[in-house]
Amino acid sequence: MATQFRSGIWVKDNGSFINVREMLPDSSLRDLRIYEFDDVHRLRRISTAKRAVFNQNHQWILSDVERTVFDKDSAHVEKEGMAVWNSVITPAVMATLLVEPEQMSLWNLFTYIKHLKENSQQTVRFEIAEWGKLIYPFSILVMMLLALPFGLQRPRSGAVGVRIMIGIGLGLGFYLASRFFSYLGQLNDWSPAVSTLAPNVAFLGLAFGLGWWMERHA
Repeated sequence: MATQFRSGIWVKDNGSFINVREMLPDSSLRDLRIYEFDDVHRLRRISTAKRAVFNQNHQWILSDVERTVFDKDSAHVEKEGMAVWNSVITPAVMATLLVEPEQMSLWNLFTYIKHLKENSQQTVRFEIAEWGKLIYPFSILVMMLLALPFGLQRPRSGAVGVRIMIGIGLGLGFYLASRFFSYLGQLNDWSPAVSTLAPNVAFLGLAFGLGWWMERHA
């Protein structure tokens, strides 16, 4: 999973941690640091590069490379003008780190969730965002059903303003409930399906209940 600090973006790639200060518009990376660890989590090597350009087949071309290699009892520095870095990280993955999950496309969410799972990292936040986009048409249907009882009822003098306020309250309540369950799902590691569908199902039941009540009192 990636985290963005003042020092740039941090992302895990298998047994390495990568720090990128800046991603340029041409998808190249500036001021890259790669911290490589061995199987027992000991720091094995630190590589820095002024620039990294994506080539193909999950390869980046690093320029102005400096490596600090840690042996058992010593460390030495190696310098190269250019080197190849093999990584599952692509420019598309890096681009997704700069936006909120809710603003990402379905495809970007899918590919990034796959990347996180391959690195044994938490995916709940991104899966909730993915499910939210998948059920968006269903959410619109729920809102339409909530508005239907008020739209079909015969208008009365002085009741229009009350209906508008009730409609605004229901819409705001639906939005807040959706966000609330999304945060609860992230905190409690709930199933993304439960976190996103629960408020929709609850307000769908409310819509049918309002329809039944208004039909009885029409």
